[in-house]
Formats: sequence, C-alpha cells, structure tokens
Amino acid sequence: VPRRGFATLTSCRDCGHVVACPTCESPLVLHDKKRGGTTAVRRYICHTCRHDVEVTNTCSSCGGWRLTLSGTTLGKIGAILGNEIGIQDVSLMDEDTLRSKKVRTQIKQWHETLGSVLVATPSIVPYLVNFSPDETHLLGFDAFFSFPAYTMNERMLRLGLALREGTREKLVLYSKKSESRVREALLDTSFQKAIVDELAERETFQLPPSFVIIKAHLDMRPDYVQHILDVLERSLADVHPDL
Repeated sequence: VPRRGFATLTSCRDCGHVVACPTCESPLVLHDKKRGGTTAVRRYICHTCRHDVEVTNTCSSCGGWRLTLSGTTLGKIGAILGNEIGIQDVSLMDEDTLRSKKVRTQIKQWHETLGSVLVATPSIVPYLVNFSPDETHLLGFDAFFSFPAYTMNERMLRLGLALREGTREKLVLYSKKSESRVREALLDTSFQKAIVDELAERETFQLPPSFVIIKAHLDMRPDYVQHILDVLERSLADVHPDL
C-alpha cells in the first residue's frame, strides 16, 4: 500500500476546502491512534511537520457536514479486509510499527498463521527476507507515481522486483494505466529496456546520473546570494553550470 494512515486527503464536498496543517499547510492525514488498550481514536497527523490535530465532523471553512475521505491507505485497506470481507486476522505495519522491537516476532506470527493477511507500506520489504508470502498484491500502484521524485520509476522497479523475487507464487499489480514502463518491465522477464528508456529520459531532462544536481539553501541578503552564485559560476566554469 503506498501510504500509511486511514485517508491521505479530507475535503469538503460543499466548498472544496481541504483539511490542512495549521503549521505548514500540508494536507493532513487521518490516522487511527490506539488509546486506552485497544480503543482507536482518530486524529489528523501532518506527515511533514508531525503536527497532531483533533478530528472534527464539520468543515472549518463553511461548516458543512459532507467531508470526503480519499486515498489508498493502510488503514482503509485493513478496514475493508476486516469489516467488509470478514478476514479475522489482519496485521497492519508501517514505518512507525516497524520501529518496534517486536516487529520480527509479529511478522513471524503472521507468516505462521493460516489465512492471515499482512497489509504494509513498502518499508516492510527488508523484513520479509525469511518470510516469503504465497501471494503479494501491490495496491495503489498508480498512486506511488504521485510522489514528486524523479527517481520514482527506479524506486518502483526496485520495489516490484524485490516483491516478485520474494513471493512464492503470484505478484498482482493494481493499475489503471494502459501503458507503464515499470509495469511492463515487472510483467516481463527482462527489464533492460526499461532501464535504457529511463536513462535516456533523465538525460533529456538533465537529471542524474547524466547531470549532477547541487541544492543549497541560502538564508541571507539577495546581494550576498548573488555574490555566492557568481563565485560558484567562476569555480565551476569548466562544467558550464546552470545556476
């Protein structure tokens, strides 16, 4: 599953307002947090600055009640499997869960329990080395590519290959795209063409490994910033930098 939480986006169907973090304005993610034993209390958590916000039933902009939850998430898939399909043993694991010292014991218990289902984010892959599942279902395949990273094709190819090699019988991809370089590579036995096409595309858009990107944050007066840029341009004149 591409994302943790229960819903990655909460929006109002009346005015279109998106529930956002009051600190950094990033969209808030709805989570089920355990309190008082097994009782789950829903909270909004910002995945950017970790701000924690109480859940309300009405829109803070217009006061409307028609709030819509969106996104293919860990919590939502777990709820569907447990509440709608009726699978009794459903384990959920994400980046936070995997920090626990008992994580390997929990994975072993899942692997040894007949009929149990493990729903997890990609962070689970290194922990499955000795616990190969019979089937692996990669949900929300298209949603992974919404992350703003030029390396996403490479990362998804690595993820898919790791899951394919670690699955005993069948790997299932859920995608609506009729054409996808990564999907075609995973369904084929050879992925050399996907690598060649990816490298050619990166060279066209001046991205690594054909080009080197240097990112610097300069918190100073504009004239000082310009002076530093001039120094960098002179120092890197041999490689013709685009500053």
